[in-house]
Amino acid sequence: MIQDTISINPYAGKKLVGNLAGFFSMRLSYKDRIIYTIDNEQKLIYIHRAKTHYGE
Repeated sequence: MIQDTISINPYAGKKLVGNLAGFFSMRLSYKDRIIYTIDNEQKLIYIHRAKTHYGE
């Protein structure tokens, strides 16, 4: 499950670049993914988007 993976190693996601620098992406399925940031100080993960990657 995604929460197991992200809670054990939040850096396992793909580090994004450009206007999404500082964000990470993790795929939920072929077409769905989450975009998140990590707050190391507070030990929190903030999910900013959870939707389809291809706009369907």
